[in-house]
Amino acid sequence: MFDQIKQLPHIFIVFNPVAGTRPAEAIRQSFARIFTPAGYRYHVYETTGNENLTAVVQAAAAQHPAVIVAAGGDGTIASVASGLYDSPTPLGIVPVGTANVLAQELGIPLDTEQACRLLVSPHRTSCIDALQVGRQRYFLQIGIGVDSLVVRDTTRAEKRRLGQLAYLRAGLGWLIGHQPVRFQLMIDGTLHHARAAQVSIVNGGALGVAGLRWAPDIHPDDGQVEVCIVKAQSLLDYSFTLWQVLRHRQRTGRRIEIIPAHQRVEITSERPMPAQGDGDLISMLPIQIEIIPAAVQVVVPAKG
Repeated sequence: MFDQIKQLPHIFIVFNPVAGTRPAEAIRQSFARIFTPAGYRYHVYETTGNENLTAVVQAAAAQHPAVIVAAGGDGTIASVASGLYDSPTPLGIVPVGTANVLAQELGIPLDTEQACRLLVSPHRTSCIDALQVGRQRYFLQIGIGVDSLVVRDTTRAEKRRLGQLAYLRAGLGWLIGHQPVRFQLMIDGTLHHARAAQVSIVNGGALGVAGLRWAPDIHPDDGQVEVCIVKAQSLLDYSFTLWQVLRHRQRTGRRIEIIPAHQRVEITSERPMPAQGDGDLISMLPIQIEIIPAAVQVVVPAKG
């Protein structure tokens, strides 16, 4: 009997029990309801916030599981995916965070049990690009400006209590009071100057709010990223910017400039500014970002 159990395909799950608003026990029960009847054995590693997740994932990948799953928010997904560099093991995503933007971008179900079921049903894998800062990789976006200030000022307790409303509440406060910043951006060796409220280096188009996108032609598996510079300076400017986004006119408007990047982006600013990556604080500027094509295989729904 023990030998038969060992021969079952194995799923290794990295679970952030404090992500999102759903009770952790309900998520654990979802794992059991989906994976065991499907004929999989699974192991759950629950994060504490103090571990080196890259090392945990690398050790798990050495055991050759069928898939390594990140069950958490976008930050947890980025940390798990960083440990799968140069690994043939695919990444599975069970989005249980606050924003879950990467899952939206890839068409992964936001319902926990549907996301689990995808992993044990017919699917395909997509090789997505990455943004690397030091030894850490991010797979959605790196932002400096309003979004990084919101990430800095939103506590974990607020995110668990209010969900996305926590970001919206903090964001409204910064939109009203935030003054544009002068940035210097070195993009693939070309220097750009900008006075902007927000600079985002995006690997996918989804903004994570009401289906909005930076642009309809930004994709996480195309070998490039886009540097999106938002030059809005007032609430009226932000309203016009939102209107451009809704009409898919971002690339022609004067308040948003979008520049493609294929290798490296370096950013400095005239005053201290924090940078965030996939919803977690990275550091203060300056920052150097390397673009890594086809960095990790991710389980996504089958086409059609």
